[in-house]
Amino acid sequence: MIQKINANDDISQLNISPSSIFQHYDSLLFVQDNWIQIYDMKSEKIIDAQFLSTSHFETLTHISIHPHTHEIFGLDAKSYTKTGNLYWFNKNKQLIHTYETRIIPSKLTFITN
Repeated sequence: MIQKINANDDISQLNISPSSIFQHYDSLLFVQDNWIQIYDMKSEKIIDAQFLSTSHFETLTHISIHPHTHEIFGLDAKSYTKTGNLYWFNKNKQLIHTYETRIIPSKLTFITN
């Protein structure tokens, strides 16, 4: 369950129970019901319940959106037992390329000028 703690240390629970969660600026990307969904922390609402299907992933370990191009990158650990994959989607959510990674890929970092 996701919990929100405000400046007064008040805790409230959001009615969301994701299997994975990742932050993107003021949004949370999380996996629920076989979809990566987007929750806006400022408005406290799900703004896209079907952002990206998880059908490409066996074991999703990370999802990131490029800050300038808005392309989407997902990492798949493939059940933690073999080499993983990086999936690269364009901003329209179409798969551009798949790259093999080492075992259990877990983080992405963007370096921009």
